[in-house]
Amino acid sequence: MNIFKSNKVNKKRTELQGNIIFPLIIGQRAVILCSKQTISTSLVEEIHEVSGQRIIIETKNTIYCIIPACSGVAESYATTKSEIFVS
Repeated sequence: MNIFKSNKVNKKRTELQGNIIFPLIIGQRAVILCSKQTISTSLVEEIHEVSGQRIIIETKNTIYCIIPACSGVAESYATTKSEIFVS
């Protein structure tokens, strides 16, 4: 199964284990805590999936598949399309 649903071939695809430490907002950077370091992404363009098993987001430069480091973390960011923030 292809977890990266976007057909954009020019973007880097990265899978990592970590936690998003701020709410995901389209048009702003995602901040991911991963192995005791903080990753700040380029601007979020699309949120493809938010579930208990993974979060898939697309930024200006990269498509990220984030596997939550702690169970229950992804659910706290689960939103419906109508609840996704756009700046």
